[in-house]
Amino acid sequence: MENTLFFPLKLLGNELTQDLKKAYPNGWVGVYPNVSQLADVLIEATFWKITDKFDWTQYEEEDIMRPAVTYLSTCTVPQIQGFIPRLDLQLRILDKALPDIKARFLEDTFYGELNFLYYCCGVISRGQEYFEKVRQKPTWGWGARQFTFQPLLTLADQAYALKTGLPDLRYSVVG
Repeated sequence: MENTLFFPLKLLGNELTQDLKKAYPNGWVGVYPNVSQLADVLIEATFWKITDKFDWTQYEEEDIMRPAVTYLSTCTVPQIQGFIPRLDLQLRILDKALPDIKARFLEDTFYGELNFLYYCCGVISRGQEYFEKVRQKPTWGWGARQFTFQPLLTLADQAYALKTGLPDLRYSVVG
């Protein structure tokens, strides 16, 4: 089983570092800047410009996402990293705005939470205008509740891989 450990940098002294080396001889160390600062790196207008790049005339998810991935890959690495907390912010907004719809999804106790997440990704992937309509009137988007778009969650990783040749953001370095 893979474990991910997070420590504030100020706690990483010699003793803890040595303990980690012994416990995880083949492990890696990643440094993540303050996530709230990353959200500010990618401004909201750019976030929505990226979601507008989805090509809904295509059938395959990879083809739908290609223009958005390509566009995001032209941004700086901090901006690509900033896509994730910006997406998280939009997901949290929907989570708060759609309690009744979330409750309907949660009736399925096994997949309910994931299906609601994928539904919210579908709302976001349709762009800012659609997002705002659903946010203001949650039942407006309910007719399309079967529309989900899970690949939105991998957009930043794909853009990062395209830009750097590295597999995903876990291997990124800021600065």
